[in-house]
Amino acid sequence: MEVVWDLSEQGYSPKEISVYLNENGFKKKYSNKPFNRLDVGMMKIKYKRRLDSMKDIKVNIGKWKVRFFR
Repeated sequence: MEVVWDLSEQGYSPKEISVYLNENGFKKKYSNKPFNRLDVGMMKIKYKRRLDSMKDIKVNIGKWKVRFFR
């Protein structure tokens, strides 16, 4: 996914990225078929969601009491 994202950031179209992936021997995870432009588009969407979810981490910690015993 990082390869797809990096190529997209450089201005490559989904069709150009799919050609790049297929020429360099990348295969789909479960089907071993070549990539098409729709696969690349979905990969970009999912990777963007992943990046966005990593930014929005919210942790709510309740009131705690800490006692130290001697």
